Amino acid sequence: MEDLREKQLQEVALRKKELMEKYGLTEKAFSLTKWRKDKHFAKLIQDFEEKYNAIVYYIAPDLFVKSLSFLFVGQYPEEWENERPSSYDDDMAYVCNLVYEDESEFGYVLFKKMDGKLIRVG
Repeated sequence: MEDLREKQLQEVALRKKELMEKYGLTEKAFSLTKWRKDKHFAKLIQDFEEKYNAIVYYIAPDLFVKSLSFLFVGQYPEEWENERPSSYDDDMAYVCNLVYEDESEFGYVLFKKMDGKLIRVG
C-alpha cells in the first residue's frame, strides 16, 4: 500500500506540472487549504479519497459553486495515462454535486482559468 501511495504522489507532481503548463497555473493554485478548513468540504474530500483510494490534488468549483470538480490520482496505475490533463480541452475529474450528492460522477470536464485558478465551465 505504501508503494502505491508513493507512486500516486509522484503522479500528483507530474500532473501538477502538466496543469501548470496547460493553463499557466502557479504552485499556489494547488493549495487545498481553503477547502479543507471547511468541515463539509473536508469531509467530501476525505470520503472520496477513502472510497476510491485516491489523492485529490486540485479542486475547481463551477461558476455557481453547485459542484466541485476533484482532480485526482486514482488507485489504478494502468488508468493514470487516461486521467492525466490532456492536450484536449477536457480533463478527467470527479464532479461532486453539492446540490444532489447522489448524482456525483466521474467524467471529462472543461475548465477555464479565472483569477489564477481553474473554474469548471462544462
